[in-house]
Amino acid sequence: MKCKKAQKYLTAFVDGELRGRWRRVALKRHLDNCVPCQRMLAIQRQIKHLLQTRVRRVKTPDNLKNNIRRLLHDQFLKGGETHETHKDPSGRSKTQIS
Repeated sequence: MKCKKAQKYLTAFVDGELRGRWRRVALKRHLDNCVPCQRMLAIQRQIKHLLQTRVRRVKTPDNLKNNIRRLLHDQFLKGGETHETHKDPSGRSKTQIS
């Protein structure tokens, strides 16, 4: 594995979300021998730690969660979704999923 590909996988690796056993093994092998990627891994771990310890979590209002669940359920029952395009006040086109 080359550095460019290894660095692409670092965030998922740190989060425990890197899929594919062969990818994890190849990345670990690369990290065993690559000091620059080891540094990048350390930075990713620091970022994750800072986000977990310093960023304040915001509680999502129950009605928002319930509305999203209802909309998703309704779309699932319909078997799809529809897209509507409209213009915002500045005249730009916006696509809305409904």
